[in-house]
Amino acid sequence: LSATQDTETASAVRSVRQSTVSMRCVVNNYLNLTELGNRKLTIHPTLIDPVRDILEPILASYTDLLNMRGQTYQFRNNRPNLLIWADKALLANVYDNLIHNALLFGDQGGTIIFTVMERGNVDELSVWYSGQGLDNKCLESLGECLTYDTDDLAKRNAEIGIFLASKIVEAHGGNLWAESQAN
Repeated sequence: LSATQDTETASAVRSVRQSTVSMRCVVNNYLNLTELGNRKLTIHPTLIDPVRDILEPILASYTDLLNMRGQTYQFRNNRPNLLIWADKALLANVYDNLIHNALLFGDQGGTIIFTVMERGNVDELSVWYSGQGLDNKCLESLGECLTYDTDDLAKRNAEIGIFLASKIVEAHGGNLWAESQAN
C-alpha cells in the first residue's frame, strides 16, 4: 500500500471506531429505556472505583473523537481510591452519556473536567464542559419525562441519555442535576 492509502485506511478505521463508540451509547440508551418502561431499574451493585473502573475505560474508547475535536480532559480527584457500591454497567451508561454529550456539545478545543469530591457526607462525581448548554425546558424536565420536542437526532439522543442517567442515579439512591449558563 502507498502512504496515501495507509493514511486513508487509518482515517477510515478511526471514523468507523468513532461511529461505533457513539452508536454504543445510543444503543445502550434504547436498551435501558426499554427495560425501564414504567418500572424502577434493578441494580446489581458491586464495589467499584468509579475513576479506574468506569471513567478511564470510557474515556479511552473516546480517544479518537477527543483528538478529532481537539478536546482534552482533566481529573480533579479529592477522593483518591474512592470505592462505591454501584451497578458497574448502569453507572458506565451514565458516564458514557455525560461524556458523549460533552464531546458532541462541548466547544471544539475545549476541556472536559471530571471532579470527584466529598460534599458533607456525600460523594459527588461531576462532569463540566464549556459549550452548548441545556435549554431551560430540558433543565426543568431533567429526569421527569421526555418532553423535548426536536427533529435534531443528536439532541433527542442526548435528552434520552440524560433522562436515563437521572433514573440510574436515582436507582442508586443519588441525585443527578444539571446547571447551564448562557455564554
